[in-house]
Amino acid sequence: MEKLKTFEANKDYRSIVMQGAELSENRRITESAREQISALVNSARAALKASAENLLTVEVKEDDTGGTYLAASTKTFEAVNSDGLRASIFGASEPEDSDTVLAFGIAFFPPKHVFVNKTLLGTTQKNITGGASIETDYAGYGQYYVEGGKDAKYLSSGRCGTFNWEEAKNLYDIFDGKEQVYLKVFSSYSDDSFSFPIPEELRLSTLALLDYHLAIYKEKPTDSAS
Repeated sequence: MEKLKTFEANKDYRSIVMQGAELSENRRITESAREQISALVNSARAALKASAENLLTVEVKEDDTGGTYLAASTKTFEAVNSDGLRASIFGASEPEDSDTVLAFGIAFFPPKHVFVNKTLLGTTQKNITGGASIETDYAGYGQYYVEGGKDAKYLSSGRCGTFNWEEAKNLYDIFDGKEQVYLKVFSSYSDDSFSFPIPEELRLSTLALLDYHLAIYKEKPTDSAS
């Protein structure tokens, strides 16, 4: 309990939620202590939610069954890799769903047609892999056929790096700011891969996505606190 109060004094709401969930499950604590922990956790959830909403767009959307769900997303940011290849990247989450804690959308112009089905998200120290569904089409469709390809480009875009808590318990550690984070996509047809550095603004917004999910989703998210 004292540890949680220290977190509260330091406004470390993330650790309160993560460790408070574990402490409340301890059968040796009194009911009074459990109620205090619950109050601290609920207050920390509200603080995380309010802080995260400053960096995110949160919408209520309707699903196919007529129900609704929350969809949170970051702004779209531009990234440039060491070869000068540019990409537009944004983060997204369905914060009430434990299976979609984090996903990225990406669009870039590869020098040739690629099919991407695998993603790596990480730093030099830690990384996690996720599936990808990225399609490549001609951008400049008319130029390709009318002008014989003079100004034609390929456009690869889609969803990549979809992670849940069970798959990605180290997400917070990856985005802690100690190292540059990279998003790397792989082609299944060749050895082609494209690595893009995550801009600082997107790193912070991604942390906001994780915090928003932590604030909304009521189950225990991970075994270790950030």
